[in-house]
Amino acid sequence: MKKTKKSILKRFISAGITMVISAGVFATPAYAANELINEPYEYPIVQGTEEWAALMSFPEKIEACKIPEGKIEAMSTEALIETILNHPLWPIYIAYEKDDVYDIYRDKIINALPELESREDADELLLKVYQQDRVGRISAYNATDKNASKSEFLEVLLAEPVFYDDLSNSELVTLDVVAAEKAEVREKSPEIYPTASVFYSVLQAKQQATTRASTYVYTPRGTAVSVVRNNYPYSSTDDNYYYSLYRPTFPSIVQKSGYTTNANYNCHSYAWYSTSKTNPYWMDDPRPYMNDGSYRVVYPANGTVPATGLRVFFNSGTSKRTWHSVIVVGSYGNPSSGQNYNLCKVESKWGEAPVYIHRLLDHPWTVNFSGVDCRNYDMTFYQRS
Repeated sequence: MKKTKKSILKRFISAGITMVISAGVFATPAYAANELINEPYEYPIVQGTEEWAALMSFPEKIEACKIPEGKIEAMSTEALIETILNHPLWPIYIAYEKDDVYDIYRDKIINALPELESREDADELLLKVYQQDRVGRISAYNATDKNASKSEFLEVLLAEPVFYDDLSNSELVTLDVVAAEKAEVREKSPEIYPTASVFYSVLQAKQQATTRASTYVYTPRGTAVSVVRNNYPYSSTDDNYYYSLYRPTFPSIVQKSGYTTNANYNCHSYAWYSTSKTNPYWMDDPRPYMNDGSYRVVYPANGTVPATGLRVFFNSGTSKRTWHSVIVVGSYGNPSSGQNYNLCKVESKWGEAPVYIHRLLDHPWTVNFSGVDCRNYDMTFYQRS
């Protein structure tokens, strides 16, 4: 029998914001206990190996981490949860907005999550694992280290309504207590954990619309583009934090010299408005640059590497916050007779993280793709008109 519960109040600890969480009942299908596999899936390729280093695009890494469908359905819920927590691509969830991250992983990256949603015992088992997991290790995740803390990943899952809404009232009280304890541990080590509570910050992002004061910059043809002017202090102290999270998954990335962690501007502002280190504007939607004729679409010919100076826009999903923009700055080698997109050397700002130099298709926002042959991506090349 599924559990039901009444609405309860939850408190966002660090900001003191009270939120009302509505209860829900989620029907899930049964599964055959006599067919279950009790051991988690062992990923054949993980970070730190030569095989992983040979993967030149993020879609190839997603493909390498796919779990065979037959195994997914046959796993016990315990084994399924451990398999998901061991997924090599979990650590880079910080690349995405908190209220989008679960949907991106479910739909694009971890093919076991839909099955976990169907398990009636998933919510209580996730909570059990969360209780047992101890915060205290740096959040950079090593797929070969089975003792690394998974609390951040579990908090993303437990904040998702499909799991959260199926917890009983007593389980929700337990979750509150445990989340508060883990937040307190993180608050004592801000140099390791920039966010005290992933769980509460995800809940806040999902359940409260945040309106930021906007101003405008202008395209070369005078079209107004909405931006947010920020004035956060510059800091290089977080460079190692982001590098430790991203480098295992993207071993060939290089931080652009002088461009450190900076929350004032993002990838779109960097690519379309200004590459200055003192750029104060965060831009959510750069399409006015494309739509008013300031930039025109170009189609790089087969047998060539797309030209230096081109802007590339990745439409990575329905949410504007999963889009990405990069600037072509060179090449990684000589072209062949076919398409040579991934020979592009590009630079882009990774959210609040520094500006990185990387291959065109080797970043967290290349999540829309067909196959692994680098030929079908939702990306468009633009040249200044």
